[in-house]
Amino acid sequence: MPLSYSLSGVNEYLITFEDYCRMCSIRGCSFNREKSFHIKVECKELTYAREALTYEKIRKEQAKQDAGDTSEVTVKVTSTQVYSKLWNEKVKQNPNRIKCISHDFDPLITAQRAQDWWKEFRGVMTKIDKECKKWG
Repeated sequence: MPLSYSLSGVNEYLITFEDYCRMCSIRGCSFNREKSFHIKVECKELTYAREALTYEKIRKEQAKQDAGDTSEVTVKVTSTQVYSKLWNEKVKQNPNRIKCISHDFDPLITAQRAQDWWKEFRGVMTKIDKECKKWG
């Protein structure tokens, strides 16, 4: 697995993209094997992301209901949706990650690398999520 993670604090994990970020020829690229692109994920962020997605879904469902309807609204948030939210906030929105994955300036290769990153990220987040659930 090219993506690695390690415990970096109490309920805090560091996800490193070192196998994806080799020497890059783009001007201003600051990532390489010694200084790789990485993100920090805390267990509480998983909880907050899950709660935010649940709240958003409930709000949307309540907006669809009639004003007189008093039935309880229940929604389900999947782990993949939670990981996707964190992916978008921590990786996809990070402007430096593009420098790391687009060595060749080929949009197809860059898109494929981004898909590879997402698959690996989802797998690592599943492991981290299991660890976080052990702590409570």
